[in-house]
Amino acid sequence: MALFLVLVALSAGHVVATSPTDAQAASPPARPASPSAIGACCLPDESCVLLDELDCGAQGGEFAGEGTSCSPTPCLGACCVPTGGCDMLTESECASQDGDFFGYFFECNPVLCDWGGVCCFPEGCQWLVNDACGGAGGYYLGAEGRCEWCRGACCLPDGTCLWVFEAECDAEGGAFEGLFSECSPESCASADVPETRAGAALTLRIFPNPARSRVTVAFRAPSAAPARIQVVDSSGRIAWRSSVEGGIGSREATVPVGAESESSVPAGVYYVLVSVGEAHASGRLVVNR
Repeated sequence: MALFLVLVALSAGHVVATSPTDAQAASPPARPASPSAIGACCLPDESCVLLDELDCGAQGGEFAGEGTSCSPTPCLGACCVPTGGCDMLTESECASQDGDFFGYFFECNPVLCDWGGVCCFPEGCQWLVNDACGGAGGYYLGAEGRCEWCRGACCLPDGTCLWVFEAECDAEGGAFEGLFSECSPESCASADVPETRAGAALTLRIFPNPARSRVTVAFRAPSAAPARIQVVDSSGRIAWRSSVEGGIGSREATVPVGAESESSVPAGVYYVLVSVGEAHASGRLVVNR
């Protein structure tokens, strides 16, 4: 009888629908991914969205794992920068610094990249790996070196001794005695030469580092003279500068970086230079997006 009714309906031009149970069995509806299967997905444009692994791959993204979040962004990876060391950067940030990008979610480790150190030049110092320092004609001091060690005694025509970089000595018309040389009362064949503060130490701390919004530059100087602070990028451009009033003991300054409104220190690698009288110190700062 059932077969007869079906044939009659078809001959009459009617569409016969199967029962709901039969339809579900023939074509089960797609189930949305469970919340636990969703995770952060880094898309090719470096944006982060929450997707499951299949959808992430279909859009050419890299999946960070189930349950991961886009806040803070996971779309960073290990980047070996030419100046030495490893920074957690996006792929485009790494490329802008001519670095080698190892992929998103790849963590920096001590053996991944060549670690640099202080490289002395007549005009000052930079943080470079050994080969890059030698190739640029610099003198490599290593990771434990200090920028102030790139100075030396400079004998002026009047017998005065200055403790400066070689280029500064040349500008004053003096004779540079070489790196690590120090002024003393016997320097430059003059008993009246004042001894400089070549041995005075200026200690510097930069934190947090890497930084995303604000960074604190804390230092202890050997004198109470006012301090000058400069944040310089790898090309030598001064991105930020300030002065700190004189005082005894520890002093500090706060630098707006990265996402801070109107900050002139966007994401990248910088060098923090602090000068107090004749004492100087420098440190490396990484600003992440």
